[in-house]
Amino acid sequence: MTHRFWQGVSVQLLMIAANVACGPVRGEVILCVETTPTPETFLPYPEARVSIRTGRPDEADALAKLHVDVWRATYRDYASAEAFKMLDEAKRLPYWQDALLDKRPCAGVFVAEQDASLLGVVSYGPSQHESFAGRTEIKHLYVAELARGLGVGRLLLKAVLDDESAARPGLALAVVRQNNSARRFYKKMGGAEIGTFIDPGPLWKSENIIVAWD
Repeated sequence: MTHRFWQGVSVQLLMIAANVACGPVRGEVILCVETTPTPETFLPYPEARVSIRTGRPDEADALAKLHVDVWRATYRDYASAEAFKMLDEAKRLPYWQDALLDKRPCAGVFVAEQDASLLGVVSYGPSQHESFAGRTEIKHLYVAELARGLGVGRLLLKAVLDDESAARPGLALAVVRQNNSARRFYKKMGGAEIGTFIDPGPLWKSENIIVAWD
């Protein structure tokens, strides 16, 4: 069965992850994408499919690198110099090690992959922030620069929205106020901006917008 989700990309639903209490099985492929790259888009293997699957524990190092690369490119004009220096791969690695082993209800990691190259990642889990009002929090959503414009972010976010165990209490995320492109993307994906909060972190007290899917 093929569905046209956006121009230039056809999506074949190969395997739908079971909606079980602790989320989908680690490493299970949930869908594949046949991409038609635009002329300015470079991919390692242009004719290969992009698959969306659950993350594996052995990918923590690669995801920490992806996290840092995309975060620095996105927030280089907003974050403090100290934050850039301190928030490196070694700092991010423990988060991904824990997230990839997290078996709590409503928690998981999906990755976008093309022939062993990781193009993007999304992680989610129970929120400890009162501003999320009990909703599942989408904690990180990152797409590699080389995969921009292919709809990878759309597929990763949709994988979480389609996970009933995560979406049942509602879903929400925090986006830095100045990140207007991300805010437009979330709006197109059906998210509603419902509030704000200041990140209490010691390195960068960013102002964040809460986006929710209820």
